[in-house]
Amino acid sequence: MLFRSPTPQWASVFEQALGAAPGGYAYAIALNGTIVETGHHGFTRMPEDGVANWSVDSRCNLASVSKTVTATAIMHLVEQNLITSVNDCFWPYVQPLLPNIKPASGVETVTIEELLNMSSRLVKNGTLNTKLGVLTFLGEYLSQNPIIPRQLGVYSNTNFTILQAVVEHLAQEKKHYQGYVEYVHKEILGPMGVDNNVFSPVPDPPEVATLAYESVLDPPFPPGKYWPQVNCVGPGGWVASARAVAHYMIGLRKNTVLSVPVTEFMLNHIDRKSTRLNSSHLVI
Repeated sequence: MLFRSPTPQWASVFEQALGAAPGGYAYAIALNGTIVETGHHGFTRMPEDGVANWSVDSRCNLASVSKTVTATAIMHLVEQNLITSVNDCFWPYVQPLLPNIKPASGVETVTIEELLNMSSRLVKNGTLNTKLGVLTFLGEYLSQNPIIPRQLGVYSNTNFTILQAVVEHLAQEKKHYQGYVEYVHKEILGPMGVDNNVFSPVPDPPEVATLAYESVLDPPFPPGKYWPQVNCVGPGGWVASARAVAHYMIGLRKNTVLSVPVTEFMLNHIDRKSTRLNSSHLVI
C-alpha cells in the first residue's frame, strides 16, 4: 500500500480482515516513496501441501492487478507519441499482427480508452491462457464477435489481451523488443528499480510456488491451486512479491516512467465509465 500520511496499525488491520481465511498474505507499506513497514501472516502452502510461510518476498500471481501494469505500458506509449491518443481505435495497432483477419462488425470502432475502462462493447471473455496462442485466439475472437452496441461496462479479460497485443506490435516495430514482456521489463519495471526476476510472468515451480486456496473457514481445507504460467499476461499473468509491487507503485507515484499529467490521467480519469482500473486497484 502507498500512503502520504501516517497510517493505522496495519498488522491488526490485515489480520482482522484476512487472518481467518486459509492461506495467508504479505504486505508492504510505503510512505513518501519509501517502504516503511512490511508484514506477513499464514502460509503460502498449507501444511497439507508442504508447509511454507508467507514473507514480503513471497511471489504470487497478481491476477487482475496485472491490468494496471498493462495500462502503465499503454500510457508510456502515449507519452512517447507511439500511440497518438487513448481515443485512437485499437485495430490499426494490432492489424499488422493479424494481417489475414477481417474484424467483425463494429470491432474497428473500439478505442483504446474503451478497452482500458471496460466499455468496449466487445463480447465478454475471461480467457487467461489459450492453447491456440494469443494471436490466433485474438484473430478468432475479433473476427467472430461483433460489438454489442447497447452494452454498458462489462469486465472482460480479453480487453487487456488486446492491449497486450497493442504493446506487442509497437514494442517490436518501434523499439525492436521481442514483445510485450520485454517492453514492460525494460521500459517500465527496470527504470523503477524493480527486479525483473521477481516481477515476471514466470511463476515459481509447482513444488515450491504459492498456492491459491478457497475461502473455507473450517478444516479440512481443499488442496491449494497452482497458477501455471499463462500467455494472456496483460490481463492476469504477472507474478511478483509484495515488496516488488510496492516498488512498482512507488515508481508509478514518483513519475519515474510517466509524467505527472499522464499519471494523474491514468489514475483519475480512465475510470469515468465504470472501469475497475482505478487507484483502488493499485493498492495491494
